[in-house]
Amino acid sequence: AAAKMVSDLSILRQPLIIILKSNFSQNESHLQNWGTVSLAVLTHDTERLVFFMTKGYVHSIESCGTVDGPGLRYVIFLQGCPMRCLYCHNPDTWEPNIGEQKTVDEVLEGFYSNLPFYRHGGVTVTGGEPMMQMDFLIELFTKLKKDQIHTCIDTSGIMFQPSNATFMEKLTELLKVTDLIMLDIKHIDRKRTPFADCSLQRA
Repeated sequence: AAAKMVSDLSILRQPLIIILKSNFSQNESHLQNWGTVSLAVLTHDTERLVFFMTKGYVHSIESCGTVDGPGLRYVIFLQGCPMRCLYCHNPDTWEPNIGEQKTVDEVLEGFYSNLPFYRHGGVTVTGGEPMMQMDFLIELFTKLKKDQIHTCIDTSGIMFQPSNATFMEKLTELLKVTDLIMLDIKHIDRKRTPFADCSLQRA
């Protein structure tokens, strides 16, 4: 019964959770917790839940971006950034976990309604620091790549943690659905920093 219901896309409009055992046997599938918020699947032998309706904290969306990747871009600004750059032009994106929460479908509603305009462009996710919301980012790009949409991440790389196995697993998954990474390197020249406020007119 569970397998039959999953194949019916209308079920995705219903508030339920489906948990499959690690061997994915249809006979051992069972429904639990009717009335929960999202659809979750227990994968392999881990205890990690992957939520079908993952929500992300979105600061804003620019529908006609021309400087955040090739072509005309649908630019999504995610909320949250651990850095505090003095020259940041989006300081209102710093605080994490505030603002409006949206699902992938809600975020992309404006994109798909104007899809012909983006055929030679695509979708760019920036922020804030987009890699603070890895699960949402993976789900977002996975959906876009199914429709062969060009995907781009604008990141400082500050979240890169090579010693963190969980992060590296998610990064590998993300890179499979990412076409372009714009790495915004933050480098401070400590030798020149003391003179950053100097003026040649005062010298």
